[in-house]
Amino acid sequence: SSACRDHLTGARPDRAMRLPGLATAALATAAAAALRAAAVPTGTTDLDWYHGCALEDLPQRGEIAADLDVEKLIRHITICLTHCDPPKGGCTEEGTITDCDCLKCMMHCMKRGSYVTECVNPFQVNLCNDLRGNMTGGCDVDCNAASGRMPSVLSGALAIALAAAA
Repeated sequence: SSACRDHLTGARPDRAMRLPGLATAALATAAAAALRAAAVPTGTTDLDWYHGCALEDLPQRGEIAADLDVEKLIRHITICLTHCDPPKGGCTEEGTITDCDCLKCMMHCMKRGSYVTECVNPFQVNLCNDLRGNMTGGCDVDCNAASGRMPSVLSGALAIALAAAA
């Protein structure tokens, strides 16, 4: 399945059903533009933090390169989340549902956790705001600024981990 198309449409079509390269790139570019303008539905249960991300160079480099960029971004964000402190031991995507510190860390990682690209678009901001609003006890994350805290020692360790993962 295509990571790029999955993030654009939510579908996982069989590779045999793909359109030829240029037509696929044109369709994907149009779909990406439309999806970037869309807001996350309230009450969503499917966390797709990477929706519409890492697709900036899709028209120039094609679907395969965009797929690789999406996969790399996901890998970098996952590594970044493991270096969050607080909470001790890091975070997961699922932790963003109930843990304010993990939501702060996710937004930090989405903004600064990868050299591929940042991934803080209206979709991610809306998802963050929805999750923040559903937390009992409140949460002081600024979903627009994504200025989560990460000590400089961890930032250095993260840089080394990302270099090793590339």
